Amino acid sequence: MNTEEKIKEIVKETLSLREEIKLDDNLRTDLRADELDIIEVAMGIEEEFGIEVSDDIMDEVETVGDLLKYVEENKK
Repeated sequence: MNTEEKIKEIVKETLSLREEIKLDDNLRTDLRADELDIIEVAMGIEEEFGIEVSDDIMDEVETVGDLLKYVEENKK
């Protein structure tokens, strides 16, 4: 499973979604994630990729694609 697929899986599981996740899906509006969901997504990303995802970063992340870009730029 590549990085994009892993991120989509984390988002899908965290938000209990059945539909396909797209890179241009907005976490808050399209996927209806609240602040607790956003924190849980960040924790899943941290655990999976071994990187820190601060609250400030998650405030800037809007789409699944933004999350992918951050992970790819920061993963070890």
